[in-house]
Amino acid sequence: MPTNFNLLKIVAVLRSKWIFLLAFTAAAAVVANICFLFITPQYESQTTVIPGNTELADKARFFNPGIKDLYSYFGSGDDLDRLIAVAEMDTTLKQIVQEFKLTNYYHHTEKNRALAISNAATSLRKDLQFIKTPNDQLLIRCRNSNAFMAANICNSIARNIENSLQNLWKENYTTIILKLESNLQALKKSYTTTLLNQAANEAEKILFRAEANTLIEQINQYQKTSNEYQLAAQTPPKALLIMEKATAAQQICWPNIPIGTTVAALLGLVFSSLLIVTTHRSKE
Repeated sequence: MPTNFNLLKIVAVLRSKWIFLLAFTAAAAVVANICFLFITPQYESQTTVIPGNTELADKARFFNPGIKDLYSYFGSGDDLDRLIAVAEMDTTLKQIVQEFKLTNYYHHTEKNRALAISNAATSLRKDLQFIKTPNDQLLIRCRNSNAFMAANICNSIARNIENSLQNLWKENYTTIILKLESNLQALKKSYTTTLLNQAANEAEKILFRAEANTLIEQINQYQKTSNEYQLAAQTPPKALLIMEKATAAQQICWPNIPIGTTVAALLGLVFSSLLIVTTHRSKE
């Protein structure tokens, strides 16, 4: 019974001070809106991509009939993790900083340009989100005070991921091609030496001839393999597929004035209620 009486008493006190409650709540909402005037509006854009299948990097897809039908164009969760890892690399973020001159945007004007770029990349990282969905999609989100820049940054990150992975494949192909070409030159040299050898008898002629034929077979095989890798290097597979490009947002995402005003008003109401109750109890 005392609890009910106290609760009713508190309600009665609050009802008697309704003008103060209303004024304090309204004041909190007004102050919140004034604060919002000093906050730089932020726009958010998003690019949606899915990973390409890394199995398609195999050169055999060009020369084995039907092998392309064994592989999907879409990658797995592991391929998606690889995209996220590349997107979060300092190298990727620094490229974005330099492309969009974000050292000025984040007010990093250090004399050491490398340090300014590094600090701007750290600031950029806070405005980015890389979200992996259950459907193996990667959402690249960016917040920026410029709606068009936010969209362009998202699209540029997707493009840089694609270029980074394709360049990596090309470098691997090029390394293999150089080794094949080196071995090929050595085989050609051995073949020339074999042809120039003078046979002392018929048996040696047969041996030299067999060795020359073997070398020709090896040269042809190396040349064929080298040509295959050169074709693979010229046409690397897609590292990612863009499902939806980012576009400039039409509305700001922060601050959210309606929600912010509502929260401020509720906090003002709660605080003013506690203030009234506390003051009333101290007088008793």
